[in-house]
Amino acid sequence: MGAAPPGETFVLEVRRTDGCELVSGELPASGSWVLRTAAAFLADAPAEAEYQLAQAARQLDPLRRAETLADALIWLDFLLDVDLPDPPDVPTGE
Repeated sequence: MGAAPPGETFVLEVRRTDGCELVSGELPASGSWVLRTAAAFLADAPAEAEYQLAQAARQLDPLRRAETLADALIWLDFLLDVDLPDPPDVPTGE
């Protein structure tokens, strides 16, 4: 999606099936990591995204690393299966 224009920020919202917004404190640690990593990639912040990936790789407990990877795959599978409306056309300034 690219970096946010000056004075604006990028927001990634996660909603429950009932439509209520899920705040990051309600996510398990692995889910919060997935959200932060995805947000960094979507906001075109490669340094932050690489930092998040490195954090997951540095987990000493193999079970935690496996849980993080499994959560990432589950979220990705869910996102790829969701039918979303096409985003509005955004002028590119060209």
